[in-house]
Amino acid sequence: MDIKLVGLIGGVGAVGAGGAYLAVSNPFKSGILISELIKSEAFIKSLTRNAKDNTKWDEAWKRYKDAHKVSSSGSEYKEKDIWELSEWGQKKNGNNAFDEFKNKCEEKSKLKVDSNSQEYKDFKNYCARPKTVSELIGEDSSTTLLSKTSNNESAAWDAAWETYRKANLQNGQTNVYKEQDIWGVQNWSSDKSNGSVTEHYKTKCEEKANLDIDITKGLKDSNFINVKNWCTKISQ
Repeated sequence: MDIKLVGLIGGVGAVGAGGAYLAVSNPFKSGILISELIKSEAFIKSLTRNAKDNTKWDEAWKRYKDAHKVSSSGSEYKEKDIWELSEWGQKKNGNNAFDEFKNKCEEKSKLKVDSNSQEYKDFKNYCARPKTVSELIGEDSSTTLLSKTSNNESAAWDAAWETYRKANLQNGQTNVYKEQDIWGVQNWSSDKSNGSVTEHYKTKCEEKANLDIDITKGLKDSNFINVKNWCTKISQ
């Protein structure tokens, strides 16, 4: 899911004629470290240098670039950027996040700011990503996401599969299932009458759990609700 963080958490900070912030950041001022503030966010988290975040870094870089377009519909960028990246001139037409941009995010994470500050809004927009459904479920101690590779969850998987099958019953029926299921699980037509979970269903749960949460909907995100209902067990 391609999340447009900018619309939710605020756009680019105030920029002067030269492209720099009108107010200079002071790492010694009172406030809370951005690295700590971001931990309190329900649906986003800081980007890391882990390879799994590479695509999300590129998306963040695109948001940063787009905030510096001369016009919203054009393809030209301003000469100066708000973070004054030394490689801005060479990199602004590229699609991949580069080390200086990532380093700047790490630098910003060490600033002390107010949670309503533009600096923090910019950090969330350019240095963070949405949590995945699995990450969000993992924060709930009462619920455990079922593991595709676990050898000790057969009964829990069968119970989850049964819940999914019931969600796909034809209206008013108790054992007649819809021809097309909600998630489009492979081999549904032949497996829907089987009381034991299939590998195809486990794979679909894993796929859906790895999707980003829709941060505009939060806990009302339909995919989050479905995964929690159909792919989890009560924690012991």
